[in-house]
Amino acid sequence: MESTEIETFLTHLAVNENVAASTQNQALHAVLRKRSPSDFNLAIAG
Repeated sequence: MESTEIETFLTHLAVNENVAASTQNQALHAVLRKRSPSDFNLAIAG
């Protein structure tokens, strides 16, 4: 999964599915758990 796909998926969760921030965070961490964070170039707001 490429970083643009991840960003698109997380945006979809927020905009279209209206999920909570904690759910988005859980989804992101599930993806990152499978890959090294250095594999991605994500702009993560803190």
